[in-house]
Amino acid sequence: MLFDKTIPKINKLSDDEKRKLKKWNWAAFFLSLLWTTGNKLEIWTVFCFIPFLNVIVIFYLGYYGNRLAYNKSSIDSVEDFMAIQKYWESWGIGLFLTVIGILALEVFVEILSS
Repeated sequence: MLFDKTIPKINKLSDDEKRKLKKWNWAAFFLSLLWTTGNKLEIWTVFCFIPFLNVIVIFYLGYYGNRLAYNKSSIDSVEDFMAIQKYWESWGIGLFLTVIGILALEVFVEILSS
């Protein structure tokens, strides 16, 4: 893939390690602002604030986020990097489910009160 060839740090990885980095990143998708800041992807943080572009950016980050963040990371081991991303993923999915739960509760209360 052309994208992988443009990232120097990824060129040095084995095919198995590259495959691990191609996993969808739920934290980058759900927590774009926090995740990009925490992973030193400041330009992507700025893109998250641009109307309409931000929608495209969150999907792009979900798909390419691991590769972008690994390239900026000081961690050399893909396994260690993905372990850290797993924590980010837990927080991202947890926050998303919490927001959905609160919205569902609000709708439920509104239905009961009418």
